[in-house]
Amino acid sequence: MLTGVLVGGQEQEVGWNYIAKSTTPGFGNMVYDNVGEIHIPHFDSNSATQSTSAANYTLLWDNWEAKNKGSKQRDVFVALEFVNKGVDFYGQNNLIRSGATFYIVGTLDPDAGRSTTDRSEGITRPTNYA
Repeated sequence: MLTGVLVGGQEQEVGWNYIAKSTTPGFGNMVYDNVGEIHIPHFDSNSATQSTSAANYTLLWDNWEAKNKGSKQRDVFVALEFVNKGVDFYGQNNLIRSGATFYIVGTLDPDAGRSTTDRSEGITRPTNYA
């Protein structure tokens, strides 16, 4: 079951537009969102049905750097925290026992498959601000 979401590369302070306020952003902070207990979907081979999990929403700051307009948007480093509520199984490097906590890590690339020249491709931004 999913018990937490960790997201790295967060700025400590943002401006009115929710973009890094510092002229030298560090993006060196992390957010831990304790999501409680979200049961992971599974496929029931007896009835050939797929269950779904509850939604999880984690609110984060934008990772875009105003000083680097036109350059690649920062990757987002994530880790999903799970607790094994089933039988023991082997992960990539070791045995994950029933009741043990384990993590699946990854990188999200906001620019994957996007234009290398048009940084706003696929994004609709407001033309004015309140």
